[in-house]
Amino acid sequence: STQSTWGGNLNFTPQEGKNIAAGFGNNSLFQSGGIVIGGNKFMFLRSQDHTVIGKKGQGGVHLSKTGKAIIIGIYDTPTIPSEAAIVVEKLANYLIGVGY
Repeated sequence: STQSTWGGNLNFTPQEGKNIAAGFGNNSLFQSGGIVIGGNKFMFLRSQDHTVIGKKGQGGVHLSKTGKAIIIGIYDTPTIPSEAAIVVEKLANYLIGVGY
């Protein structure tokens, strides 16, 4: 499988990318080590279906997995979790709809 970053610059390492992908199949990895992106550790809150949610301070992270990609949305105030969820989920649903 090929790993690449499409947009933004989260400065995450290949190992962090592998850990994120593995955590979707095994949430205990997130529960024990948090969700680490670019050296920033987010506390794992919950997962549901193809979505993982984490928190750090007043902000957080919303991840959504499609068939071939993981969409990562990192936010801070004034953005609220539900707004971040809408943006990430809409993009994920679009990609799923076009077979990606």
